[in-house]
Amino acid sequence: MKDYALFIKETLDRYKGKYKHEPLKHLPVYNDQNILCAYLRPITEDYRITLPDCSDLLGKWRKENPGIATGTFQVTRERTEKWLDAHIIGRDDRILFLIVALDGQFLGHIGFSSFNYQEKACEVDAVLRGVKDIHPGLMGYAMNSLIFWGLYDLHLEKITLKVFADNTHAIQFYKRCGFQVVQLIPLVKVVLLNEEKWEISPQLQETVAERYYTEMIYKGIEVL
Repeated sequence: MKDYALFIKETLDRYKGKYKHEPLKHLPVYNDQNILCAYLRPITEDYRITLPDCSDLLGKWRKENPGIATGTFQVTRERTEKWLDAHIIGRDDRILFLIVALDGQFLGHIGFSSFNYQEKACEVDAVLRGVKDIHPGLMGYAMNSLIFWGLYDLHLEKITLKVFADNTHAIQFYKRCGFQVVQLIPLVKVVLLNEEKWEISPQLQETVAERYYTEMIYKGIEVL
């Protein structure tokens, strides 16, 4: 388990630009005709220099899509950069990719988080199409690219995700990507000074919760 944890940390650190003098790594994204249509560009440690508009763009998408996150709060550039530093760059078990069209336009983001090293498992994280109504099918292609990387480069044996149970559109999308429903997870609403968020609460297992996650697991896409 320790060897696999170290392997994941070193691999993600390389993609996040923590190993100097190594080339920037991208994941190719192919469409149904196996034609390159985009690529996944990791958010690197030097994003303030190499992706100077990244924080503002992520903040804009967050405001336009409040349902993507478990919490509701005021979005600022400073808060977004603190989140990137602490929860993306600073975590050994998390990585976030920007989805980039071939013309260089940033269209969304997707990533992995919450690795379970013993089970060689992790969760798909932060799936968001920031620019809509162009490049149909792009998010599915991006998901395929991420999963291929996870299975064949990261040697994952289990890939899961959590989505709000009332987000039926997203659940249908994940099913088309090869995920199957595992269970419902009850959530409790937590109200803080400047934020409201939904959290998993084991104490709600025997009661009726206000809201639920749908947990899903990747089983592969059936070929008809």
